[in-house]
Amino acid sequence: MHNEPSLSPTETAPIPDPLAPSQTGTGNKPSRVPMLLWGILSLLIQLAIGYKFGLLPLAIVLLTIYTVVCLYGNHKLATLGKSLGYVVRSDADLARCRTEVSFNMKAAYILMITVWPLLISSLILQQWLALIALLGVNFILTPIVTATEKKFKAMPVESANPTLATRFQTMLTQWQEPRFRLEDVQAER
Repeated sequence: MHNEPSLSPTETAPIPDPLAPSQTGTGNKPSRVPMLLWGILSLLIQLAIGYKFGLLPLAIVLLTIYTVVCLYGNHKLATLGKSLGYVVRSDADLARCRTEVSFNMKAAYILMITVWPLLISSLILQQWLALIALLGVNFILTPIVTATEKKFKAMPVESANPTLATRFQTMLTQWQEPRFRLEDVQAER
């Protein structure tokens, strides 16, 4: 007689989705599908423009916008951090952080669906100058932006309100996920 082990529903674990972002701190798992679809659309548009006119003019325009938006967002984060003394003390401070993080997320989402396709289209079309320009801009911007974000994310929360630290951590967790905007962290009060 063949004995098969019986597993109760509590003993079976679902197969994790390797593309799914972390749910830590959020009750709603965002999907990468919309970002992927917008990125594919952007890639197709860039390939069409690249075949017709060459990719370098489009790369110059996109990289100029990319640079301005990155530096502006970085400046806004650094300015806010300095004005707060790199410490979150109140709900008002958290609301100011949310505003800047929300801008950063929207800008990153839009940039991701334009810059990665630019990399791919540069390789497909063998547009080496566009590729070198993209890599050069990223080589310069990445350390600047990363340093500011790291300092901002390391801000301590000093408050008598016990939920403030939790809401700040939830906001930081959502910032790492492929979202266009933050969920309403204020509702957790």
